[in-house]
Amino acid sequence: MSNRGSNRGKSVQLAKLFSAKIRRGEWKAGEKLDSISVLSERYETTAPTLSRTFDILENQGLLDRYAGKGCYVRKLSGLRYGLVFDGKCDEGGNIVHKSVFLKIFHQFCQEHNAQYTVFNRVDDARSAQDLIRKLKENAFDVLLVSSRYFAEYSQKLSDELTIPFIGLYSYKWLKTSVSFNFGRFIYQAGRYLADRGCKPIYLFYNADENFEWSYNAGMLSLDFFRDMLACAGHFYHPGLLKECHLSIRSAYENTLALLQKHHNDRIGIISSDSLLTIGIQQAAAEAGFFPPDNFLLASHVNEDSPLGEFPYPLITGTAMISEQIALIAKLANAACNGDDSIIGHHDIELVFSPKAVTKTPVTRLCTMGK
Repeated sequence: MSNRGSNRGKSVQLAKLFSAKIRRGEWKAGEKLDSISVLSERYETTAPTLSRTFDILENQGLLDRYAGKGCYVRKLSGLRYGLVFDGKCDEGGNIVHKSVFLKIFHQFCQEHNAQYTVFNRVDDARSAQDLIRKLKENAFDVLLVSSRYFAEYSQKLSDELTIPFIGLYSYKWLKTSVSFNFGRFIYQAGRYLADRGCKPIYLFYNADENFEWSYNAGMLSLDFFRDMLACAGHFYHPGLLKECHLSIRSAYENTLALLQKHHNDRIGIISSDSLLTIGIQQAAAEAGFFPPDNFLLASHVNEDSPLGEFPYPLITGTAMISEQIALIAKLANAACNGDDSIIGHHDIELVFSPKAVTKTPVTRLCTMGK
């Protein structure tokens, strides 16, 4: 049993090595590889192990094998991506990260002759079955992960697979991720609000997130918030953190209660999520809080999201998803070329866009759902 596992691990290691040689151009398209017996001796392995290596490379579309004629390097096409999303990624319609990411990623793949397959609602072992089968068939060159369940489960697959996994959030179980630094935006937006006389300043965030899955994201955001308040001469207290469920209604109800308390104050709110922002905007409009007289709102917004089209003005921190995709592609190509330097959590700054706002008489922005 242990010997078979060792041989399987060896074939995966060789597949990674040979794949990198092909992608770097050391083994060129159309080139015939040396025989299995020659390569077995050169790489100090057995013929069955090398045969399994060739099976992997053939499934990856890197080799053509012809009975009695040998193995030939296939002409390279763009990378094959697998994209994994959990059910939480579908909350919020066309303003959330998943929707915008897929729109921009589709265009990227068309421009770079790449292919992709999407796996939705991967939340447990049953919903992950098809994905795991495809992975073991070497159907992808890179897997992009936006599923907490699968990010954790991936540890069980690391020794069996040749491909890199890249997290779209800073999952602590993945060696590589490309995500946005919301903490830095909290600091920038908070100082901007403080400089314009907002006091107090609140942070609205998703109470359903405990950040145990993340690479320090939750604590870093809270640290930035505390540092910002201290630098602005404000005192921090837990009441400045407004916990909301990830829904328009939750943010709407929390905001109405907050504004009743501060009817004569000029307050600032920082929102961590687009759905929360819509609820905050509506509650402020209905309560008669208009910028810049007595209310300023700063929010995370995804690139190309329609959130910015709402009539209630925002101070935005834009997540440039096209930047995220460009960096992912760079890391994916490096990994496929055998470069291990991609390992780590790569942060992308939100683009902070302070803007002059004028009083906007809005009475209602949308119909509240249940």
